[in-house]
Amino acid sequence: MVAIFKKTKKRASWQTVLMSAVLGVLSLSLIAFLGISNWKISEKRKTLKEDIDRAKAQVAILQERKDSLAAGLNESEKADFQEERIREQGYKKPGEEVIAVLQDKKPEKEEIRQVVKKSFWLDLWEKIKDFGNL
Repeated sequence: MVAIFKKTKKRASWQTVLMSAVLGVLSLSLIAFLGISNWKISEKRKTLKEDIDRAKAQVAILQERKDSLAAGLNESEKADFQEERIREQGYKKPGEEVIAVLQDKKPEKEEIRQVVKKSFWLDLWEKIKDFGNL
């Protein structure tokens, strides 16, 4: 009877070792899974935070644009602004005279050269002259 008891004790110790190993592997797997999940969540949080920062910057830009447009709208509603725009278009009040100042602009030689279309032979001749100057 003593021999039978020893045999069951050996089986019990192998079962304990095997069960401990299985529980250890499961525990390590769970820890690894949770660690990887935490890492993925932190990466996602980082990208979302960057998106939020970009969105806040866009909101600030759009707010500035809205403010400038509102200021322009307030300015355009004034009678002076409307009168100024009408006068820029050449209109005048009854009894006023309009004086226009014109500039006499003469085209430069460079502008004339660009306007004149060169012939193939003239263009070739200028390229040969420029090549000789190098």
